[in-house]
Amino acid sequence: MTKRIGINLLHLLDSLRSNLDVNKSYRLSYMRATPFFAGLATSIIVEKLKEKKVKFSLITVYGGTFIVFIVCFYAQLYGFKFYSQHRPYYPLEHALFSVVNHCTWSVWTMWCCICLFTTGNGLLTYVFNNRLVVVLGRLSYSVFLVNITIIMMSYSTIRSPFYLSKNSVMDAWIFDTFKCYVMALALYLVVEAPFNKIIKRWIG
Repeated sequence: MTKRIGINLLHLLDSLRSNLDVNKSYRLSYMRATPFFAGLATSIIVEKLKEKKVKFSLITVYGGTFIVFIVCFYAQLYGFKFYSQHRPYYPLEHALFSVVNHCTWSVWTMWCCICLFTTGNGLLTYVFNNRLVVVLGRLSYSVFLVNITIIMMSYSTIRSPFYLSKNSVMDAWIFDTFKCYVMALALYLVVEAPFNKIIKRWIG
C-alpha cells in the first residue's frame, strides 16, 4: 500500500513538471526573493543611519524620491525597446536588464522606507497616516485569508463562456476586491478582534 502511494506521488510530480500551466506560473527564486532581500537590506541601512543620527532634508527626500522613481520607471519602459522583435542579442545588456528589471520598484520602496524611518518625511508618511489606509491595514490579514477562496468561488460559478478583456478583468477585480473586504470585515469583527482582546487580557 505504501509503495503504491509512493508510485502515485511520483507520477503526480512528473505530470506537474510536464504541465505547461504549472511551469509558466512558477517564478524563479531570484525573482521572488528580491523584495525579501531588499527589506533586509533596508532594515540594516536604517539601523546604521539611526546610529549615526542621519536625517535628510525635505529637498533630499522629495527630490530623491522623484529621481529614483524616474530611473525605475525608465528601466521598466526600456522593456519596450529590449523586447522588440529582431533586436540583436547583447549578453551584457541582457544580463543587466534581467537584474535591473526585477528590482526597480523594490529599490524605490527601499528609498521611501529609508526616508520614512530616518527622517519621518516622504510619501509613505501621508499614506500611513491616512485613516482609510489604517482601516484597510487592520483588515489586511483577514483579506489574505479569504481572498483565494472568494476568487475561486467567483470563477467556479461561471456557467457561460467567458473571454478576458480589459473591461471584464477590471470589473472582476473591483467586484472580487469588494467581496474580499466585506468578508474580511466580517471575519475581523467575529474572530480576529475578539481574540485580540482575549489574548491581550491573557498576556497583560
